[in-house]
Amino acid sequence: DARYRGCYSIDPLKNNYAQWWDAVICVALVYTALVPPAEVAFSKPSKGPPPISVLFLINQAVNVVFFFDMLLQFFLHVQLPKSQGSIWIRNHGKIVRRYLKGAFFLDFVSIIPFGALTYTGMAVFSEMQAVRLLRLLRLVKLLRMLRGSRLIMRYRASMTLSITGANLMGFIVFTILASHWLACAWGFAGNLIGTKENSWMGPFLDGGSEANPVPWNIEEPKIQFATGAGLSPFLERATSLGRVAAPPRGAMRL
Repeated sequence: DARYRGCYSIDPLKNNYAQWWDAVICVALVYTALVPPAEVAFSKPSKGPPPISVLFLINQAVNVVFFFDMLLQFFLHVQLPKSQGSIWIRNHGKIVRRYLKGAFFLDFVSIIPFGALTYTGMAVFSEMQAVRLLRLLRLVKLLRMLRGSRLIMRYRASMTLSITGANLMGFIVFTILASHWLACAWGFAGNLIGTKENSWMGPFLDGGSEANPVPWNIEEPKIQFATGAGLSPFLERATSLGRVAAPPRGAMRL
């Protein structure tokens, strides 16, 4: 549009680079939804800075991606909700003001590299409780999932799926994410809240008991994840009854 030339704004539906960037953001969102919760729940906390790993470097690369995405939001055209007429805001000043008053704070908080603070050398970040708190604060990254809703709102007009198909797809995605996050919540509760002996993992340690033998090693993160994801109904029922017993072997295999 000739009226908006030189106003330093970008049309995300017409700019090919913006559409490629949205694809990169989708990959980063999938990574954020799956990896950080599992990392927080199942990796062992260590006093002081842990050795730099490939996962740490990937996390920082994802932080950089979302940092540049935050800067890009100051220039992208914004479509108002249907209740406000579904019109597009193309004026750069209005785009900046709307972003600062809206999602900027959440986007800014979500890019803070809490995991890298242990490498600053400050003694306060070397205490075990501080390490656990920083580990828990990494879950703030899940605020980035709000970015996905903005992408859906932007491209919903060009989607060929019917309303029923879109609802079904959303239900499937929600079910997968909810199962994954629930498994991570069980892992976090067993590993980082108190001790394993006093958590739901206690009856599974050392092969269980003679009455309820356990054919797997609950110390392994993959077993903890499988137990939390696939056997949550058993654990919830046992917890409500005041006891935790080993689930059926067939259910564990499933």
